[in-house]
Parts: sequence; structure tokens; C-alpha cells
Amino acid sequence: MDPYRYLVALFKALPHARTADDYETLLSWNITLAPAAD
Repeated sequence: MDPYRYLVALFKALPHARTADDYETLLSWNITLAPAAD
């Protein structure tokens, strides 16, 4: 996993997380990242 892409996705999603399950979904081993744009 590319750390930069993970952090970008994490910081975009964090403001929308409300429950413990939302936060658990954002853990690096659970999050699904969009394909990288080349």
C-alpha cells in the first residue's frame, strides 16, 4: 500500500466517520483505495 494514497484517503474520509465501525473501516488493513491515476 502506498502510504501517501492511504493518508489522502484517510484524511478525506475522517470528517465523515461517526461510529466505531466507521473508524475501523479506515484502518490501513480494511480501507479500499481507488486505483492510482497515472
